[in-house]
Amino acid sequence: MQYSRGTTIVSIDSIDAEEVLTLDSDADIFQYDGVIYKTNIAWVEELTLTKDVQIGEIKTKNDAKTDFKNEMSN
Repeated sequence: MQYSRGTTIVSIDSIDAEEVLTLDSDADIFQYDGVIYKTNIAWVEELTLTKDVQIGEIKTKNDAKTDFKNEMSN
């Protein structure tokens, strides 16, 4: 994602668990293949999605800290 703020360009390729939880301490997140995913995002909820092939499984729950690993959720 890129956006312009005056003459400064900011680019965000990905965000880690600590950053997401700092912005929204109640966020429901999980990590898959090194990427943090967050639930309850309005524009995503408006999409028509279909279930196809399972690509992964949440195997660990992490409520205590922001050091997330793959297949981990809070």
